[in-house]
Amino acid sequence: MLLTKRLSISLLIFVSAYTQQLQADQTSTGSFQNPKNTPKEGELLPLLVRQAIARDEWIKSSQYVATSLREEALASAQLPDPKFSLGLANMPLDSLDFNQEAMTQLKFSVSQMLPRGETLSLKKQSWMQKSQLTQMKQFERAAQIERDMSLLWLETYEAQQSMTLIETNRGLFEQLLEVSQASYSSALGRTRQGDIIKAELELIRLEDRLTGLALKKQTKHAGLGRWLSDLESWRAPKNLPQIALKQAQYFSNHDLGENETSVTTPTRRKDGAWSDQVIAKQLMAHPSIKWIGEKAQLAQTATSLAKQAYQAQWGFNASYGYRDNADNGMARSDFLSLGVTLDMPIFSQKAQDSQVKAKQHQGLSIQFEQELKLKQMLAKYRVIQEKVTKLKQRKNIYQNALMPQLKQQESVFLAAYNSNDGPFSDVIKARIESLNAQVEVLSIEVSLQKQKAEFNYLMARVDDFELAENLAADLPTY
Repeated sequence: MLLTKRLSISLLIFVSAYTQQLQADQTSTGSFQNPKNTPKEGELLPLLVRQAIARDEWIKSSQYVATSLREEALASAQLPDPKFSLGLANMPLDSLDFNQEAMTQLKFSVSQMLPRGETLSLKKQSWMQKSQLTQMKQFERAAQIERDMSLLWLETYEAQQSMTLIETNRGLFEQLLEVSQASYSSALGRTRQGDIIKAELELIRLEDRLTGLALKKQTKHAGLGRWLSDLESWRAPKNLPQIALKQAQYFSNHDLGENETSVTTPTRRKDGAWSDQVIAKQLMAHPSIKWIGEKAQLAQTATSLAKQAYQAQWGFNASYGYRDNADNGMARSDFLSLGVTLDMPIFSQKAQDSQVKAKQHQGLSIQFEQELKLKQMLAKYRVIQEKVTKLKQRKNIYQNALMPQLKQQESVFLAAYNSNDGPFSDVIKARIESLNAQVEVLSIEVSLQKQKAEFNYLMARVDDFELAENLAADLPTY
């Protein structure tokens, strides 16, 4: 009986891999419903990203703001309305007779002020640039949604697959515990009470890990629900989602060939990585950098607009005065008056100088803002490169060295226990180490894909996303 129990341990371990794969398939297909016309697994995440961008309330709100700014641009380019006036001038109070005095007249006047210099065109340009700023923010938001959704999707997958690995091993630990209890009860084996307690503790720890992973999965899944309310209608991925790279040639360092020497070139550094100049040129196309560029142009327009205060402001006026005939029937000529108004900035020059300098300083600050943002993104790019390099090294160590050694260790400890030459605790320890290694390999593989998502965000361009240009609904005409 005891021999049968011991042999069952070996059988359980050998079939665990098959059970793990089977349970993974069941978990993946059971987590979500499978609607008709479901896209291929590799196309699912890009489709979800496009839907999330199309449904994002912030982008829709921003598109209405951009439309309103364009309307403001059209309104600001119009001349101010002329002013009309109608008055009765020089009416005698003693008789209130319109034709008593020669100076009594009914006067109609019109006046028109003209903006200073190029104020109108610059105001229109300023509003249009503000609209462009808003649109750049929309593209930046789309890139953020793409990155955040990819990260959440990968983290949800990691939590689900980690749960699958632990669920599979929990069943195996339960069987191992049952065998050890039978061995301890029979008093024929070398299983000690401490071994049984340790196995029970490991089961409790596995249950705790499952609870934590379930919470993590629910949290990430809720994060996806920010954009996709119908997420439950999509199936969970069976395999690790593969993130398609943008500008893939810049993702990893260039490995030097046998005939290549370690020298610095305009495009490469000594370690084979792309030079800062090359990467900075690519990053300049990012929506956040272009947003700062649009902001700098807006500051230049604001400076030009402030300089218009130095220009004179012209105004024109005309008036027509109607006079009645005299009492004796003599006709009186009507009056026509013409005038020009000139507003000269003579005493306000100091204030105008300060306003122009203020706008110039704002423009200079934006230049440093762009340089800072570019340095931050370049540093992020270098961090991604280093992470990818180290993750690939770790993956190679686990797959080619650590995992085979752990598998061999598990077999050795199991054989020793079956021959009463080793403690049961070694079998438990070896199995736990093997499980932890499997979970760590999964984490490394997911982390590599997450770095791709971070890289894609850095390499995002405006033309990567299709956004509606005009969401303005038909408004009533007044």
